[in-house]
Amino acid sequence: MTQPIPHHVLYELGCTEGSPATLRLLARDQDRRRLLLLRAVLDAADAAGADRCPPAARRGLAESWALLEAAERATPDRGATVRSLLLAPLVGPWAERALALLTGAGPPDPAAAAHALAHLAPLAAAAAVRAGVPFRLRLTATGGTLALPTLGALRTGPGTVPVDAHHSGGRLVLRADGPRAVTVRPQRGHGAWVERLLLQWRPTFTGR
Repeated sequence: MTQPIPHHVLYELGCTEGSPATLRLLARDQDRRRLLLLRAVLDAADAAGADRCPPAARRGLAESWALLEAAERATPDRGATVRSLLLAPLVGPWAERALALLTGAGPPDPAAAAHALAHLAPLAAAAAVRAGVPFRLRLTATGGTLALPTLGALRTGPGTVPVDAHHSGGRLVLRADGPRAVTVRPQRGHGAWVERLLLQWRPTFTGR
């Protein structure tokens, strides 16, 4: 359970100020809230029936979470790299929607729940790449794009397209439908480049 915010912190924020200690407190609180929300999604998926959460979606969610945990253990910064991905602005709304689909009072929508839960896999894959953890994982591109936070995006065909991802030895190999695979090498910080110039890959802008 999170602790109440001290009065002096509220005063600083009310004056549109904030010391380094105050900013660290806010970041720590946000980190805890986000982890609690993600834990709630995992628990809801375990508790939901097959009519609300398909077994394959539940297994994929557990596999993605296990990969996130492995990435956190492997990072020398005590998991700060993984936590920064989990604190990305869009992760919160995604988790809230997934939780609503798994626990809502409305009629079950297993297709929508499976679609929502699949979004954790690219996040886990990106975290594992940054941590240097080898893996094989089935990802899903939607709307013609598979986005991998801090790395870039893979362009695929329209609709929902499965993408097999294999990371080992500093290389990430992405294979969608078709014989040609895209081999990606991550840069430090943000971005990644491909071994051959392919229009299917768009790296994250580094600002350099």
